Amino acid sequence: MGYREMKYIVVFFLILRVGIAGVHGVAIFPDSTDRTVGVGLLKVSMNRDIPLFDDAASTIPFDTLRFTVVYSPPSPPVESPPGAPEIPEIRLIPQVGTYLIGTTGGMDLLPYSYYEGNSAEQAEANFGSGLTYIPPELTFRVVEQQDSAYRIVLNEDTFRTAVVKLDPGRELYLQGGPYWNKGSRLDGPVWFLWETWDVYLRRLNCVNLPGNTVYDSPYGEMLESECRWSGKVTQTSGHWLRLESVSGSGWVRWTDGVNLLVIPCRDLYY
Repeated sequence: MGYREMKYIVVFFLILRVGIAGVHGVAIFPDSTDRTVGVGLLKVSMNRDIPLFDDAASTIPFDTLRFTVVYSPPSPPVESPPGAPEIPEIRLIPQVGTYLIGTTGGMDLLPYSYYEGNSAEQAEANFGSGLTYIPPELTFRVVEQQDSAYRIVLNEDTFRTAVVKLDPGRELYLQGGPYWNKGSRLDGPVWFLWETWDVYLRRLNCVNLPGNTVYDSPYGEMLESECRWSGKVTQTSGHWLRLESVSGSGWVRWTDGVNLLVIPCRDLYY
């Protein structure tokens, strides 16, 4: 077999391999990455579309995250009790309804987490209990962060990824907290909230241990096995965190490099 025939065979098999990958849904552009716990979490507002890039150096997006809000009817007027201050109009008509989230290219999306927000009825019940309206919240796992570019996992099943960028007009916040959520109102700010795993875990009000082994230090001596504590994270070190609890304290592995080994059980209310 001559060189020319051999070259054609190699090219044929390369084309065949790419074609099979496309048929089975393996991301060709951009490529999927190896599964990893990543470096943190990125929450995004849903009041402006988000271009998706192959990498941080790319200037032309290959697709775009699109958001369409479905509004429900506004809440009926609520009269203030005698002597109480009047309830502002904005509280009676919050941003409500679920979002239709997709891409212009029709990719299957499965983000790290999505909360559709309070309905008008839930918001009204919250106000009556002295609480606040909780707006929709969309969060992606970040596997790589470089300056103002974040490689996010678009689908947690296939681990397909893309890069999103902090463009002009989009605010960047670095830590959530009580009553932080600025929501995604069409007339509100456009934002990213970026938190490393360290910041996120220490911000949580508590985490659950679903049967972890507790040590006196990372890679140190075992204090207790099969622990099912709930406590506050006070420190992290690599794949380890220190937990303070009424049941005790010590160090546990929070990740094996791919999966979370603890359960974030309660975020600070916001």
